[in-house]
Amino acid sequence: MNDREYKVLSKADYIDKTTAGFIGHVVGVLTGYEFVTLPGTDRGRVGMPDDWFDICAGPYAGPNPHKRHTNKLIKNEDTGLWESWVDDDYGVDVFNQFMLKDMYKDKGTVCQKYITDGWLKCDIYDMGGGNRYAGAYAYAKKYGYLPQFAGNTEFGNKYSYCTEPYLGADTIGMDAAGMPESASEISGKFASMTGERDNVGWARFFAVLMSRAYFENDIPALIRTSAEIFDANAWHRCVIDEMFELYAKHPDDWRAAYTEFEEKYYVPNNTRMTNNTINCGFVILDLLYGGGDYMETCKISALSGYDCESTCGIALSVVAIMTGMKTMPEKVNRLVWQDGEGVITNLSPEGLAEMYWMHALALPERFKITEIVEMYRENFESILKERGGYWDEENYYIPNERIKAYDSVKLTNSCFECGDLTGWTVARGNAEMTSLATVGLSAVKLTENGELRQRVSGLKVGEKYMLTAFVMSSPETDAYLFAGDSCVSINRTAGYTAYTAHKPVLRELVFTATSAETDIGVSVFGDGYSIADDFSLVRIEERAVGTASIADGGMGISLTCETDKEAYLRLDFENASGAIVHAHLNADGEHYCGFAFRKTAPAPEGFTSADCVYLPVTLGIGEHKLTITVDGEVSIKTAGLVTLNKRF
Repeated sequence: MNDREYKVLSKADYIDKTTAGFIGHVVGVLTGYEFVTLPGTDRGRVGMPDDWFDICAGPYAGPNPHKRHTNKLIKNEDTGLWESWVDDDYGVDVFNQFMLKDMYKDKGTVCQKYITDGWLKCDIYDMGGGNRYAGAYAYAKKYGYLPQFAGNTEFGNKYSYCTEPYLGADTIGMDAAGMPESASEISGKFASMTGERDNVGWARFFAVLMSRAYFENDIPALIRTSAEIFDANAWHRCVIDEMFELYAKHPDDWRAAYTEFEEKYYVPNNTRMTNNTINCGFVILDLLYGGGDYMETCKISALSGYDCESTCGIALSVVAIMTGMKTMPEKVNRLVWQDGEGVITNLSPEGLAEMYWMHALALPERFKITEIVEMYRENFESILKERGGYWDEENYYIPNERIKAYDSVKLTNSCFECGDLTGWTVARGNAEMTSLATVGLSAVKLTENGELRQRVSGLKVGEKYMLTAFVMSSPETDAYLFAGDSCVSINRTAGYTAYTAHKPVLRELVFTATSAETDIGVSVFGDGYSIADDFSLVRIEERAVGTASIADGGMGISLTCETDKEAYLRLDFENASGAIVHAHLNADGEHYCGFAFRKTAPAPEGFTSADCVYLPVTLGIGEHKLTITVDGEVSIKTAGLVTLNKRF
């Protein structure tokens, strides 16, 4: 092998940097001032005083005089060691290591079925998206849902907007050290277990930051190159650009930048302190103002505000990976690392309120930090080997992965952040701006049988494209996302007010370009309304990796598989039942997974329905007999086994 094709990382450096990175996550939890409010309000306080900062002495680390939460730093009187009690900011990160280990042991590759199975096997209890009653665990337990269904708003996960995807999947970057494309791909699959919105993209971004931090010491360059994982139209890129602008505007006053950013995106009676835009923007500012310095990054991020117990851990992990254990403060060693004896406790303290339980009942009650780092190392070697790397007694040889780029079609005002309809045409009915946005501050609301469209160009004839948007429709409205004469339905998805007044669902429309130009948009019919936001249009590549023939109305599938890696069973379907239909896939006589068919409606005149679902499966090379059981009226028109590439 030609070593010039590889990055070289010593085994000692991998352990050193990974240990520092994981400890950084724990330190963030024990230091950050999460959910501190302004006096007399429920609005987050931004930029707390410098004299509040004391590393490993925040609201989660004992009787803090400024703010108290549940104490998660407890001295074990029997052992004399301090123990860091598991938290959602690094708990699922640890449990992910068990899932990765199982899937590589059994399949030799990443397999999303093992994520669902792992949540059940580990018996995970977690906040937000992992909630047991209306979150990921609930739908994995009840229906056996794969990640993209368990984390889905439409199928019941009312916490899908939460921070959990990037809290639980960011350190996948340490499993893919120096392999940013692998970090992006794998973290996205894990993040989809608990969410489906911009939070999944942030999970991928933070994982890539950590992956690249093993070889990168320039913070601005690290952020800019990691942002290449996003589509050119992506909201994430807008946020990242804005953070650089604020940093340039206020180079010596971090509080001014944070305050200006929060004031822009704070919406009274609507903005929660888990807001993804504000929190993830803060992480980028943490890194820019911290300048790669461990203590400065920790201080700024711990005092920034909102969910900064979480964001502090993310930013500090990135810096700690860069700098390694040599920059770890003595106090962190004394309370967390303890010269290699440090312990993470996987228990719920007796009497603790249920909402703070974050543990995995089926796993050991205590882990040494060295044991956790060893799991990261084992999984890193599995991923490295699969992706063509190797090692000797001293070094790892890591392939020079290039971050794949989206082949994006330019959209104008794709997130409506112009505050108006610039770039769009109201073809019929009425369209107006609304603050009920999925991302940012603005979205479009269609009424009176409205239709909004935009002419796009630069498509490649004969190529497949995927149009995505977040759309919510009221119960009396049928809505359609369309491109050319193809459409998918968004049928009866009105929101509720328990956690959010806005319940958008993600729609993906796959179509083949028949000309270089076409119209894309949303069309509604009925007396109600539809709200749309965050459009994206990218070229994709579907490649057949098997053949499939269907019988029994599509419920029986004979499949020949040509790969032992994960592929997608594509099912083109109609669901005329008027309700979401839960389904189960059996492979070769055994239950494989649960999934769902969304509600559909007949295509309007002049359009062809393109409703389809992609199921990630790892079946192995050879012939397989699949059967699908459903609890409603669904017909499957075609089936195929494909790989699905969105970046090239």
